[in-house]
Amino acid sequence: MTDELILCIQKKSISQIWLQTECAVKYDEKNIETELKKLDFIYEKRISSENNFSLKQIIPYCLVKDNNGNFACYPRAGTESRLHGLYSLGIGGHININDKANNLMCTIKNGLIREIKEEFKSIKFNHSSLSLLGLINEEYSDVGKMHIGIVFLLEVKDHPPPAEELYGLFWQPEDKINELKLELWSSLAFSLL
Repeated sequence: MTDELILCIQKKSISQIWLQTECAVKYDEKNIETELKKLDFIYEKRISSENNFSLKQIIPYCLVKDNNGNFACYPRAGTESRLHGLYSLGIGGHININDKANNLMCTIKNGLIREIKEEFKSIKFNHSSLSLLGLINEEYSDVGKMHIGIVFLLEVKDHPPPAEELYGLFWQPEDKINELKLELWSSLAFSLL
């Protein structure tokens, strides 16, 4: 963990609907932008935000689907040890100050695109293959209490080779996703489809 500045929301400005124990709300881009404009955002040092329960760190979280309806899945074994032993459908991470753009949605997308390019080194996609699904939140786990997810779907033609963080990645048919022991965020995100 570093002193990098990441985008956070002041928790007191978040709608109680989003702060339910489990939350998955469908949004299109226009509607979520309207909701996000009501919130108080700050850039905070990542190391200090990890223990600050008055903030929620924004995580763009992306499901990746191929032309045959298979989803990229991987066992959690990376830097977030609290999620080890579960499977994830999501690619994502924090939004850094360097991702900042003219508006909030562009900032979120910049962070997402950076994360996708880090996780799939030779990925080829255009913005039309990326669509917003909605917002997820959970208040059960220590991870969930500190983060809120903006969920996207990326549709790819080929299977781009994964980076080391996604070791063990495989492509699971949509109708077999429920056979996996998914992290809660992946289950919530999948429910938005």
